[in-house]
Amino acid sequence: MTDPEIETVPFESDWSPPPFPLPREELLPPSRGFGVLGKKWTISILNYVAAERRPSFTQLLRAHPPLSRRILWVRLNELQREGYLRREDREASPYRVAYILTEKGRHAIRLVRVHSDIIRRFGQ
Repeated sequence: MTDPEIETVPFESDWSPPPFPLPREELLPPSRGFGVLGKKWTISILNYVAAERRPSFTQLLRAHPPLSRRILWVRLNELQREGYLRREDREASPYRVAYILTEKGRHAIRLVRVHSDIIRRFGQ
């Protein structure tokens, strides 16, 4: 299932591409730019949240069998802390926690998809 918000990138009418190559002062080091996105399981977790819309911790765990509860908990907390995910607590019975992509998370998914397309097309 695809999310229409993820597929469309709104551009302002006065948008123009940045100069190529980017000036050195505009380049960010990969460690700063990717942070938690470069860690194991992160991309898979984000992709699942984008596809399933509001999955619970248990759904995420079941979708990634080799992933331990502890590592999933750590990655979810990192993704929340860095602003890619938001945790939603539902007080209704039964109590349920769901994870939702933030605006930053939706933009990150687009970046991941572009990167995946490049790898598929040109290899590593």
